[in-house]
Amino acid sequence: MIDPGRFTNHRTFSSDGEKLQSAHIPSIRNLKLLLVTSIWVWLSCASTRNIPFHANALKEVNRNLILDKADPYKIGVERRASCGVIILNNLDFNYGVLEMDLQSEDISDAIGIAFNIENDSIYECVGFQPLSNPENQVQYAATYIAKPGWQSSGYESGISHNRAGEFSIKADPAGWITIRLKITPHQVIVWDKKNINQRLELERPASSVSKKVGLWAGPNSSGYLKNLNLIKVNN
Repeated sequence: MIDPGRFTNHRTFSSDGEKLQSAHIPSIRNLKLLLVTSIWVWLSCASTRNIPFHANALKEVNRNLILDKADPYKIGVERRASCGVIILNNLDFNYGVLEMDLQSEDISDAIGIAFNIENDSIYECVGFQPLSNPENQVQYAATYIAKPGWQSSGYESGISHNRAGEFSIKADPAGWITIRLKITPHQVIVWDKKNINQRLELERPASSVSKKVGLWAGPNSSGYLKNLNLIKVNN
């Protein structure tokens, strides 16, 4: 004879078991989704963190290189009358995100990053120059420069093209600032990394034809670059 209580308990146990099993299904699905997303991100991006600098992989263009033996992740440029670049020959980059710390040696010095370097005189760059104001809050003028040589529509060959804006950063004029640049075929987007809501969007005259980048210094300027990070994004 079948015990009704046993039958009921069995059904209840089975029902609870089914509920317990179904409760685990979303977690398994989430794990699978996380795995697929992680693989996609890994395939679409390649990150190079804290790039070291070696003298034999650096090219001086109208500037003398400054190396810090105590810090292999830091380089500098000496002061000269005209613009200059230290090209990083061991690094290939056309589109993606560059993160870096920059330091102007003096309140009047412009320092920045050059990219799409075709040769010693044709390249793009974003330079930063500290500016004082009455409240002693330092503002950094960010200037985008496309050096002579562009042949794209709307831009006359042989003329430098500048786009300027300002970041309001509370910092020592001779202190470090942390900058993030996103470079796409049509734009350069500039962030103060400590304030992700503050940015400039600058139009480019043409897409990249070179994968070379470097430390840039303006006329009569000296400064330093350290902690360079590269996030390569496939476009």
